[in-house]
This record gives sequence, C-alpha cells and structure tokens, in this order.
Amino acid sequence: MAITRRSAAAAQQQKHLEQKQYTQVDQQVLRDKPTSIIDQLQKNAQATEIDHTNTGPVTFMFLALIQIPAMLKISQYIEDGGFFATAGSLAIGAHIVGFVISVAINSCFMFDITGEITFTAIMMYSYTSISDTPTNRQQLCTGVAIVWCLRLGLFLFWRIITRGSDWRFDKLIQGYGYNLFAWICQGTWVWLQGFCIWTLNNSAAYAKDTPDRLDAFAFCGLSIWAIGFAIEVIADFQKTMWNASIPSDGQKTWICVGLWKYSRHPWDGQLWISVFGCTKDTEDGCACLLPVAPHPMLRKTVGCGLAQ
Repeated sequence: MAITRRSAAAAQQQKHLEQKQYTQVDQQVLRDKPTSIIDQLQKNAQATEIDHTNTGPVTFMFLALIQIPAMLKISQYIEDGGFFATAGSLAIGAHIVGFVISVAINSCFMFDITGEITFTAIMMYSYTSISDTPTNRQQLCTGVAIVWCLRLGLFLFWRIITRGSDWRFDKLIQGYGYNLFAWICQGTWVWLQGFCIWTLNNSAAYAKDTPDRLDAFAFCGLSIWAIGFAIEVIADFQKTMWNASIPSDGQKTWICVGLWKYSRHPWDGQLWISVFGCTKDTEDGCACLLPVAPHPMLRKTVGCGLAQ
C-alpha cells in the first residue's frame, strides 16, 4: 500500500514537472515569435546572415579584399578625395592589424574596441588637418562625434572585460576567411560612418564660403543627437542589467522590456543623421550616404541579426 502511494506521488510529481517544462517551452516560443513588423524584419535578417557555416572561405576572402579597391575608387569621385582615401586606408589598415593579432592570440575580444579607437583617432586626425582655424560648426560636429565614440568605446571595453567573452567574437575566430571579412567590414564601416566628418573638416570650399555661424539646422541636429545619445545610453544600461546573470552564449531570447523594447538596438543612425543635419552647408552629396550605406552590411553580416 505504501509502495502504491509512493508510486502515485512520484507519478504526480513527474506530471507537474512535465507541465512546467511544457509551459517553459510555450513561453520560449512566445518570446521568440515576432510580435511586430520590426521583429519580423529582424528575424528575416538573422536567418539570412552569412557566416562560416554557410559561406566558403574563398568567398569571404573575395568579399573582404574587394572592399579596398572599392573604397579607393569611391574616394576618387569625392571632392577632396585625398583625405577620404587616407581615412579609408587608415581604417581598413588598422583592422587588418587587428585581424593579424586576433589570429596570433586566437581571440577577437578586442574587435569592438578596435573600431572605436580607430574611429576616434581618424576623427581627431581629420580635425587637426583643417587648414584654417576650425569653425564653430566643425568644432561642434567633431566634438559630438568624438563624445559618442568615446562613450561607446568605454562601454564596449567594460562589457567585454566584465563578461569575459562574447559569443559573436568566439564565432568569428572559427574561420580565417570569415574573421578577415568581419575585420575589414568594420574598417569600411568606420570609413563610411565618418563621411560627414571627412567632408566637413576637409572641404576647402566649405571653409572658404560658409559663414562661421550655427543656424537652426545645427541646433536641430544637436537636439536630435542629444535625444539619440540618451536613448543609446539608457538602452545599453537596461540590456546590461537584463543580461547580468546570463553567460555570453546563454542568452537565446530577445529583450522585450524597457526602452530597448522600442529602440530595438541602440543604433547610432539617429546620431549620425543629426551630424549630417549639422554639416548640410558642405553641399557635398557624399554625406547623404552616411546613414544609409552601412545598413546592408549590418543586416547581412555581424550586425543587427546577431546583436538581436
């Protein structure tokens, strides 16, 4: 009789355990199910990302190396293209060095911080290369860009030191072609993201013909920058708290709480759109490419999909 009771209790306990597991699975499916158009776009982007599991190393090598002549060719068509070529060469060159170091130490832990250090250094070099006294607009735009870069760089450095690893970077090191492609893509991203700054600080026509004043566009751009900067800082903090107790490779669900629920990823596009507004008087169409050009790269490589 006692054995029968114990067996019944064990069966009941097993039933409760199975129900709990099914509930957890249902909750997992619910969290992973797209709940909006943005969610669906994100799911589609993640499903179509290229990595070492679906693309060969030769293809990655080609996609990586073709970016160098493409960058140089585009620079030839841009006014004062000499600095654009210099900025692109420095950005991609620094990331090739980063790739070599990552292979030597078998780790890409410094991937993010390399991009921010490179970006900050080239922006400062761009500013010091201004032939005349820097205008108020040049000072404003370069200043807010460097503030953004320094904040993000320090945060990313703190995050990798605190967490110890990042599964996305661990994934890169699994294939040489894939790894090189990712490093050069980030170098190209730095070059593209800096279009407005390169144009503003290295345009002889701008320095000569534009009054040294800040108009409504500049202040509007600064306001957008401030809002975007605040959104990025808050969203980064909220996701950090959300991930605090989860290992780098253990988070399999999407964050759907707090400000991040609406900002999705604290993408810096709104920051650079604001800088474009501040630099409108350069009258150089190349700056229009700034917020748009990196989008395909982020959607198809180690950007939005993996970050989500």
